[in-house]
Amino acid sequence: MSENNVQHYDFGDFRLDLVNYRLLESGDPVPLTQKSFELLQYLIENRGRVLKKDELLETLWEGNFVEEANLTQHVYMLRKALKQKSGDLVFIETIPKTGYRFVAPVQTIVGEESQQDENLSGQESQHITLPDDFPHFTNGSNLAEPQPVPAVQVPRRKPTFGIVPAVGSVIAIAGLLAGVIYFSGFWSGTPSGESGSIAVLPFKQISGEKDEKLGLGIADVIIAKLANIENIAVRPTTSIIRYANEDSSDLFEVGKSLKVDYVIEGSIQREHGKVRVTTQLYSVAEKKQLWTETFDEEYSDIFALQDAISERIAQKVAIGFKSGEREFPFKQYTSDPEAYQAYSTGLAYWSQHTKVGFESAIVHLEKAIEKDPHFALAYAYLADTYAHHTYLSDVMDREKALRLGEEMANKALKLDSECAEAKAAKALVYATRKRGAEAFDLMKESLRIKPNDAHSRHRIAWMYANRGEIETAIDEMKRALDLDPQSTYLHLYLAHFYYLARKPEEADKYCDRALEIDPNAAEARWRKLQVLELEGKYDQVETRLRKTLGYGEPNPGAKLFLSRILARKGKDAEAKKMIEAALASEPAGNFGLLASMAFASLGENEEAFNKLEEALRTDGVELFILRHEPNLDPLRQDPRFSALIKDIEVSEGWKPKDAV
Repeated sequence: MSENNVQHYDFGDFRLDLVNYRLLESGDPVPLTQKSFELLQYLIENRGRVLKKDELLETLWEGNFVEEANLTQHVYMLRKALKQKSGDLVFIETIPKTGYRFVAPVQTIVGEESQQDENLSGQESQHITLPDDFPHFTNGSNLAEPQPVPAVQVPRRKPTFGIVPAVGSVIAIAGLLAGVIYFSGFWSGTPSGESGSIAVLPFKQISGEKDEKLGLGIADVIIAKLANIENIAVRPTTSIIRYANEDSSDLFEVGKSLKVDYVIEGSIQREHGKVRVTTQLYSVAEKKQLWTETFDEEYSDIFALQDAISERIAQKVAIGFKSGEREFPFKQYTSDPEAYQAYSTGLAYWSQHTKVGFESAIVHLEKAIEKDPHFALAYAYLADTYAHHTYLSDVMDREKALRLGEEMANKALKLDSECAEAKAAKALVYATRKRGAEAFDLMKESLRIKPNDAHSRHRIAWMYANRGEIETAIDEMKRALDLDPQSTYLHLYLAHFYYLARKPEEADKYCDRALEIDPNAAEARWRKLQVLELEGKYDQVETRLRKTLGYGEPNPGAKLFLSRILARKGKDAEAKKMIEAALASEPAGNFGLLASMAFASLGENEEAFNKLEEALRTDGVELFILRHEPNLDPLRQDPRFSALIKDIEVSEGWKPKDAV
């Protein structure tokens, strides 16, 4: 039977309503993201057939770059929405290492007709269905990166609500939302007092043609404006990117997840020369909508309109939080719609903090500059992209990337001497070029201008750690996490700092939180083993490492970790064999730091120093790790170690030569 004219699918107590684009349970709406809705629809339409993960990714994300973890997360969300638990009727079955299959009986509704499925293979199955197995432990030493930007997609069944706004309305529509908030007097509800927090979600486009970069760009403009108001923590764009494709969701859960007092969302339409903005503001604590309003404006002279209305939102929010604007007002860096679209797309890719993301960011940010050569913010983010040179090794060498990074930052600062993003980018270039003190001063300047920037808080925390101020580093990292509470890598950095500060309970807590956000964060598992080691729970660490090595992969990092555990348990001979096995096929310097710690645990300090020096000559070792790593404690009493620290302080520019 053709399913082109299907109106509903009924299964269990649920109805998938294709007409109104919603999921119902016994007649009540069930919050579901757009992508999860599409996944459920595709599973049902192909019920009884095993759908491979590659097919699902290709079909639903249409060839865009996304990770398999995105699919796993949406399956998890569907199972949660369908209340699928062990022992209950199974709707979605996991086929190990392959994909998924919808196995429940389904009734198809076409107008007044209905069709009951034949018995499906597996529909009576009562086996436990769980999300895909997590990858086994690896020796990953790099911090996990933020989650990828959700891919642009077009719904398979297109609602017909209106026409998508043209690109030129991005900045202006941000102002429209501001106007609504200003005139509605929403703070007459229950403002949070002297301080508070807001998340501005990407706008939904009520149209068949979707472009998540447009909705994200609108949110970004509002976020930038609100960030200049005192006593308000505004979640950064990187925090809300994941919601770019969500047409409907439990906003209170979103607010709780982002740890904010208020959530702002909106929808946009453009039709017959007018722009319609429908906005809602929600109180997370009270679990209620404070207001909703539709605002219509003429589409002519849209950029001039933006300035006036965005100013109103800032004033009203400042009143609500008993705050005032900071010294540095919001700046509209471009009035060119094509430049802004390219910048917005580039920012979305930059926010991924991945190899593909940074390479794509360069293309779009360069396009933004081509469209508007005076676009300071585009230069700034291009500079920051180049500063992440390790991700760009396939397209340019380190020196070229750093040279371009400094050049772009200087161009941005020539256009706007108070561009916080440009100062932060230049600081990162300087830190990499071993100009630590200058980098530190630039980061402080950046935060003076834009104090609620999570990335800059993270970077200055790293700098404090390199300076030997680990407690200050922890405080700054916590501030970064307060601004971006859904960042996996910020949780992991904070966990690492607590580990280095010899606070295992706190370190373990933030590892667990990182795993709640991203169950595939291998770095968190590695860090949790270090915490167990710090607590002296060597048997537990040994058991887990041996299980990891049982998978048959070389994994020299795990072997070196296990060798020092064996040494601590008095099994020196076995520890030495493990070190030999780990380093047998590795070039000199590889895993040098781990090898140094392994030899130090055996009391073989000469070999430990040799391996440490190899590591410093090849891959390099972060100064903050040398300062604080517990497994280097056996070397600290040796005068060579303190001399090594002082040499690095000078060579990396953290201290002048005459200061040491």
